[in-house]
Amino acid sequence: MVPKLAGLSQQQARIAIENAGFQLGSVMQRTAEQPRGAVIDSDPAAGSALQLPAVVNIAVSQGPSTVQLPDLTGRTLADARSTLEQLGLQVGATTRDTSSFQPENTVLGQSPQPGQTVSAGGRVNLRISRFPTAPQVAPTDTLLLPDSLSPSPVFR
Repeated sequence: MVPKLAGLSQQQARIAIENAGFQLGSVMQRTAEQPRGAVIDSDPAAGSALQLPAVVNIAVSQGPSTVQLPDLTGRTLADARSTLEQLGLQVGATTRDTSSFQPENTVLGQSPQPGQTVSAGGRVNLRISRFPTAPQVAPTDTLLLPDSLSPSPVFR
């Protein structure tokens, strides 16, 4: 019998299918309210009796068609990118703000704003902190002093 696969990850579903003696067939992606990556359906359906060898196809959630944006402010760029990817979104344009005192690569703002709804696969633009590059300073190993400040040898 085909095992119940709904709610499992694709990897978990593959293992359950193989443990039941079947092979994993095609994997389709569909928009659904279930979390991204969760199995939402199988063909044949769970509980169906099949003669071996047999193939079980699954449908995996791409996540909802729209996503409400979380507040990414204060997170690192890497954390913000990971969060957006888990929601099925992408980082759009990033702008650098050198006037912030936040640690380097901290999210200072985002567009669209937190709480707004975005279509799955959409882009979120981020404003990131960046420290300005330090000005170049002349080497100090050779310091020339004006004659008035130079020590004068005293020979007596």
